[in-house]
Amino acid sequence: MPHQAALPRIAFVIAFAAISGLACSSLPPVRAIRAARYYAAGSQALDRGDAAVAIAELERAAALMPNASEIQNHLGLAYWSDGREDAARQALGRALELDCDNAAARTNLARLQREQEAAAVLAARDGQGGVVGAGAASGGAAGEEGSSSDGE
Repeated sequence: MPHQAALPRIAFVIAFAAISGLACSSLPPVRAIRAARYYAAGSQALDRGDAAVAIAELERAAALMPNASEIQNHLGLAYWSDGREDAARQALGRALELDCDNAAARTNLARLQREQEAAAVLAARDGQGGVVGAGAASGGAAGEEGSSSDGE
């Protein structure tokens, strides 16, 4: 049954290419397929909670397709999961620069900013002798993985 297992992967590559507008670009097909594979592997690692693998795979995808908003969104989530909030903010911002209609990236960036603001308030309170509760500004990168074009 290996043939059946390959069908979803092929369908994903074709769908990713169509969503990304590769048909009109000068990106070589082999490079686009490789980027789609890295994107899929990185997204799966992100789903498993393996931030290190997700970052490595999504950075490879971003290097091949630097103008793909979906890749930047997932890369931002991977950085955020790894505690690299500045890099996450940069990648999520880049996703919005590339596609201002990427609702998932917009939501993820807003959540990250709210979390950082809450952490700053708690840090300021703690620095002034305030009590920090057990539920302080946690939540990590439980963001939206989808994009404006595919709703996932």
